[in-house]
Amino acid sequence: MKKFLWIIGLLVFTVPAFAQIPSTKHELVMKLLNVNGTQEIMRKNVAGFIAQTPQAQQPQLTKLLNVDEIIAVIAPLYENEFSEKELSGLIDFYQSDLGKKILQTTPRIAQASMEAVGKYFQEKLGGAKKPDAGQ
Repeated sequence: MKKFLWIIGLLVFTVPAFAQIPSTKHELVMKLLNVNGTQEIMRKNVAGFIAQTPQAQQPQLTKLLNVDEIIAVIAPLYENEFSEKELSGLIDFYQSDLGKKILQTTPRIAQASMEAVGKYFQEKLGGAKKPDAGQ
């Protein structure tokens, strides 16, 4: 019985202590999601989505769609894929001049790439002969 009470006491006092210690890896992921713009983009996307809904539904959606909860859902994906060392490296990169340039230019490059590929397909497929309906 004493052993049982000792184990219960140990659990009561140690489990909350461990639960309160933030994971270094988790902190690194949260910092990465901040410096690489993911949190900001997520906030803008959710706000944009809510703005496109009927105004009567917007207050309910604002309460329902919590960006911090969304980030909490995706953070473990990064935790599972990257080591602490890799996360630190990514943070250092995104805080560097080159990393900042990547963050700044990637949206423009992605948009221009989609337009260029669309034009490529139009040129290649637009001139292709269409099959006759009778064949």
